[in-house]
Amino acid sequence: MVPDVQYKYLKSAEACLKAGGWKWTVERVDNNTFGDGTVISQKPDPNKEVDKKDKPSITLRVSTGNPA
Repeated sequence: MVPDVQYKYLKSAEACLKAGGWKWTVERVDNNTFGDGTVISQKPDPNKEVDKKDKPSITLRVSTGNPA
């Protein structure tokens, strides 16, 4: 199952993913609703069932804190 790291700070999210053996990429996006470094969304979606032997890479969309 894909871990839910939405709304966590990036360093915390990365620590969780690393501990679970996941790979991830970070996409920085302008968004001032959330503070700089906050994960605002992820793909695949949280709690999605996936094959444990073939884990997909998770894309984290992370706020820059700047207006869009």
